[in-house]
Amino acid sequence: MLLQVEKAKEILKENIKKASEIEEIDIDDAYNRVLAEDVLAKFNNPPYPKSAMDGYAVSSKDSDKLSKKKIIGTNFAGDCNDFDYEENTCVRIMTGAFVPKGYDAIVKQEDCEVVDGFIEIKKPYEPFDYYIKEGEDVSEGDLLIPKNTRISSVHLSILASNGYAKVKVYRKLKVALLSTGSELLYPGDDYKPGKIYSSTTFTLKSILKNSGVEVVEQKNCMDDEQSIIREVKNLTQKSDVVITTGGVSVGDKDLMESCMKQIGEVLFHRIAMKPGTPVMASKVGDTIVLSCSGSPFAAFCNFEVLFWDLYNKYYGLNVKQFEEGKVVEGSMKPSKLQRYVRCFVKDSEITIFDKHKNSMLQDLTNCNALLLQKQNESLDVNSSVDYIYLGEI
Repeated sequence: MLLQVEKAKEILKENIKKASEIEEIDIDDAYNRVLAEDVLAKFNNPPYPKSAMDGYAVSSKDSDKLSKKKIIGTNFAGDCNDFDYEENTCVRIMTGAFVPKGYDAIVKQEDCEVVDGFIEIKKPYEPFDYYIKEGEDVSEGDLLIPKNTRISSVHLSILASNGYAKVKVYRKLKVALLSTGSELLYPGDDYKPGKIYSSTTFTLKSILKNSGVEVVEQKNCMDDEQSIIREVKNLTQKSDVVITTGGVSVGDKDLMESCMKQIGEVLFHRIAMKPGTPVMASKVGDTIVLSCSGSPFAAFCNFEVLFWDLYNKYYGLNVKQFEEGKVVEGSMKPSKLQRYVRCFVKDSEITIFDKHKNSMLQDLTNCNALLLQKQNESLDVNSSVDYIYLGEI
């Protein structure tokens, strides 16, 4: 009986070594890295009361709010002039500028008329109109970003606004890519009859790099045990995960299982998913070897379904893999195995494509998700399904 996908995922998570090495890096280099410690606010933000508009700082304490108010000074952004409050006075103020003590509201400049050094206010105002209080965003000591967070563009802005020039992050997950097959050429090699160009690892490499993974090496190797064992042993010494393609089915040249048994432990081989049933996982020392199908789309499915469990466990992330949607176009006949289907999703509405060959990559250019078709279930318009969102591949 084939191993269920969820059990395979659990086995991978149990065997991946969690990140422990920590680096301190500039925030310029922190995008997509994962925090190794909580980030706390160094100070109140904003650190002083400031204006949300260009206008005039006034006081709600004035007995006659609509009386003329004498302009006693000006604060531009960056100024910190703390003018002494007097009744029926105001301070000319710009957006983001410091609001002096005693003034607790901002009147927009378009709601005022300036006459001989005084303003005449055209409409009533309330306390704290267009007034941003000190610490309104965060207070000193507040948790800004928790540990084990993958740093986004917004997080970079938060770090910078709190004066952080450096952050502590986990060492990048190191991944090596190995395509097995004596028929493989590297792009740029002269074409030879009976050969094909290695392609799958280029897709995987770009996805990995975009996710903050360090791809330490990308290689092809011949279909013989000596070559496979030599390359895998070399790559496992410099990687946390090695992803291989090919050599996992039942052909005479499908040698990955026998090779892995000689140098490590096979964790599983063949699981109940389609495409990519022959996928295998092994462990050599502390390194996981995820051996995907040789067919391009099947290998891509193996990677998307299984790799991110390794990634998330390594970094201590808790990321939901599936989203929910409804089929609006297309259909699928029942499948004996859990199946992953190319589709396009917009606003949770799913279009299923007509072509589903494992060897075809071209359709992925129009695909932004993998739909999960459960075992023995057909899919039709209005079927509710789970899907893995891929974005732009």
